[in-house]
Amino acid sequence: MEKLTRAQMIALVNRMLQPGFPEDEDAAALDALTRSTGNPHVSDLVFHPEPGKENMSAEEIVDEALSYRPIEL
Repeated sequence: MEKLTRAQMIALVNRMLQPGFPEDEDAAALDALTRSTGNPHVSDLVFHPEPGKENMSAEEIVDEALSYRPIEL
């Protein structure tokens, strides 16, 4: 599958943050975001943000997810 563009990711996160987003679409949406950002913790950014980051916009969530860099061992 193709990676999502930044604009597509923002639109998807906006949809996920809306009340009534179908739970059966969560897994596919999170998979698309994880694949597109390379961030394995994207679900935490959307659903379980750190203290002080609870009110981030969809754009801020996507930018934070895109800034992820794995630690090299």
